[in-house]
Amino acid sequence: MGLFWGLFTFGLTTKYQVREKYLPWVCLLSPVISYVVNCYSEQLLFGYKFGFEILLLNGFCFVILGCYLSGPSVIN
Repeated sequence: MGLFWGLFTFGLTTKYQVREKYLPWVCLLSPVISYVVNCYSEQLLFGYKFGFEILLLNGFCFVILGCYLSGPSVIN
């Protein structure tokens, strides 16, 4: 669900065009990174355990950041 929120927000709020060959990698890696962060959050974040916030972290941090880092170009 966070993945769709991230892609929807990225599409509505930016005028960037993502390189399509990197988008499947962003969509596959962001849930994996979110899972790893969720598993190790108690050790790394002083006992904090993610709930539904992991969807926000997945969508808004990893997907939007991944779309920006995939080499976007501005549409004129």
